[in-house]
Amino acid sequence: VPKGAKNKDSAMKFLAAATSPTGQAKFAEASGYAPINKKAKAEMPADVVRGLPDAHVDGQINLDMNYWAEHHDEIATRWYAWQTK
Repeated sequence: VPKGAKNKDSAMKFLAAATSPTGQAKFAEASGYAPINKKAKAEMPADVVRGLPDAHVDGQINLDMNYWAEHHDEIATRWYAWQTK
């Protein structure tokens, strides 16, 4: 909320409601985006929670970005050579 805002109290109440578990649960159900408040999932139907974008993060593969940065040229050369076969 910007300093000197005319409706600071109302803005703060809105932010508190929007980021509350209930507010985030409603947002996630309506938008399909994962809530930022982890307590929100307890207020959501299980089938909705299973369909959220973050439902499978435990099984995701985390890439080592340092490796890719260090080996970019080598990998790109091999990739393009493979594509042209």
